[in-house]
Amino acid sequence: MAQQPAQQAPVQQAPVAAQAAPQAAQIVAPVATTDKLRGTPPDTFKGNRKHSKTFLCQFNLYWGLNESHEVMQIPYFHAMYALSLMRGPNIDNWVNDQVLLLRELTTRAQNPIDRNDPNLWNDFNTRFTNAYTDTAKKQTAQQKLMVLKMYQDDLDTYISTFKNLCNQASYNITTEGTMHLFAQGLKQKLLESILYRQGGIPTTINEWEDAARDEMKKHAYRQTMLNPGQAQFKWQFT
Repeated sequence: MAQQPAQQAPVQQAPVAAQAAPQAAQIVAPVATTDKLRGTPPDTFKGNRKHSKTFLCQFNLYWGLNESHEVMQIPYFHAMYALSLMRGPNIDNWVNDQVLLLRELTTRAQNPIDRNDPNLWNDFNTRFTNAYTDTAKKQTAQQKLMVLKMYQDDLDTYISTFKNLCNQASYNITTEGTMHLFAQGLKQKLLESILYRQGGIPTTINEWEDAARDEMKKHAYRQTMLNPGQAQFKWQFT
């Protein structure tokens, strides 16, 4: 009688939990919350507009290091912490007004704003920017416009720089006062040529630009004809 072949023992498979273990080990653990703020706090802002951009950069870096902290997670405390880093005679009154405003918005009897509302921080950030950042840029641009002069014969650079500063200073480039600034920044001989040219004095900024370019081209042509072979004039095109 033939013997039945011996049955092979079933292959045992690893438990599912054991197979999934390596994958589970790759999951990054969440950042642990802590009561202590990490990193170096931003420098105290004393109201100097020249330092406002530096303060914002330092504060944003500090915020990134402490995103899991309650102070940085709740917009109300976020704004209050920023205000705690501002002190000095040039900003104390503004800081006090902002503290009172934040408290009034969140504690008023009718329609109080929740302290977790992101608009509390966004609106505060806008108020700070308008008061200490945009104003500084405008003042700096205005000061540069007052002393801006055409360098050598580079008319195109002067025109582009003038327009850029007008934009930063919120100057209307079509007004008579702004056009007067433009004319005063031109080289003296170029300005005299425009004022005494046929056709009258320009009345728009475009006419001033066209007249300046036209006189520069005439000057370049005269120099070429009167002084052949001598590089006495440099005309730069955009």
